[in-house]
Amino acid sequence: MFQNVDMSKFEALNFTFVFMLRRLAFAYTICHLDSTITIQILIIDGMSTALLYFYVGSWPMIDSLNNYSQIFNEAIILICSWSLFLFTDYVPDPKLRHKFGEVFIYILALNLIVNLMILSYSIAKKIQVLLK
Repeated sequence: MFQNVDMSKFEALNFTFVFMLRRLAFAYTICHLDSTITIQILIIDGMSTALLYFYVGSWPMIDSLNNYSQIFNEAIILICSWSLFLFTDYVPDPKLRHKFGEVFIYILALNLIVNLMILSYSIAKKIQVLLK
């Protein structure tokens, strides 16, 4: 439950609570506010901004790599939530929305690649420590 959370910092102990609260808010937003997509996007944007503020302000993880990873992932979620407006009737041209969709997929692919690189690096580091 507290994997990689710096237990010596008081504000870092709120990490799990804040993370789960955001997940519950996501689920509530999707299930109960399905008629107003603008409100959904604004709530998701606000939650991601608040969590990013929490990560930068409290630096909740033990090592810098995990902190940077959390901040990067939350920044990608925030960028993706901003781009959700581009898939509404705000952009009337379907071809342009399709182009925005391709960029959206590229952003998600970048996130996947960076996370795989971080995972590979951390596994290689642990193997190096075990071999020593």
